[in-house]
Amino acid sequence: MSGRIAFSGMLMGLSAMFVPTSNRMLSVCDAQEAASQTVVAPSAGFRVVTDVFFGTQKAPAQQSLTLFSAGVAYDISFDDPNQITMVDPQRSRIVLLNKATKTQTAIDLGELQQFIDSARKAAETSELASYLKGADKIVVTDDSVSVGDSVMQYQTSLQKPRDPQMAQQYAQAADALILLNGWRSGMPPFARLSFNRAVAEQQALPQEITRTTSSGKQTIVVRSLLHTNWRLSKDDERQIAEIGTMLVSFSPVTAPEFFAAINNQAAAPKVAGQARSQK
Repeated sequence: MSGRIAFSGMLMGLSAMFVPTSNRMLSVCDAQEAASQTVVAPSAGFRVVTDVFFGTQKAPAQQSLTLFSAGVAYDISFDDPNQITMVDPQRSRIVLLNKATKTQTAIDLGELQQFIDSARKAAETSELASYLKGADKIVVTDDSVSVGDSVMQYQTSLQKPRDPQMAQQYAQAADALILLNGWRSGMPPFARLSFNRAVAEQQALPQEITRTTSSGKQTIVVRSLLHTNWRLSKDDERQIAEIGTMLVSFSPVTAPEFFAAINNQAAAPKVAGQARSQK
């Protein structure tokens, strides 16, 4: 995430050793359900639009749409509509889709959890131990949840869905995405995982999340505003159907190949700009 503080390379080192299922070129339909994964019975579909603000910004720096249907979450970035993330707890997998290259890769949720568990054990005797301590500091009121301490803290107001299962589905998707981000970025996920669990226990979704991260004299504040609609629109259902078609037609690749293509796409405009400036 843009603007994050540089943390220890421990998580990054562990992520380099982690080999996700997709590296072995399994079909995305072959990901096995992890024995430890608790699957929530699907409720009626719903949608969440998330606006992310950095510091005192008035306009959102990032926006995304997450659609929930039949127990599966479809996360679509407004900033890069070519990138779609599908969280499928029933099959214990995350499927990443790239519309530009028409490729997909699957990440096994059980293996991601094993990676984070290893990171947690390593953190107990490292400079990241403070992040573990903060994850255990949880304060819950009737309308808010706070997790963390002066190093990293999450605070949120709450909103109640029309079906309590929606809160559990949102928490499962949020957990999966933070596991993926923790693997890729090295951002300690421990406080956010505790936060997700505490919110879900209130049978609620976050409404306005504030994450405050401090390192030395530097403090970074990121605010996320969630706009929910407890029913899917016809357009939402159309998007889900289109993603289903992508799952059938897009070519499976390994995770390194998938992320390399994304990096190349991001670098292409910069290279083109440099070439123009040299003319």
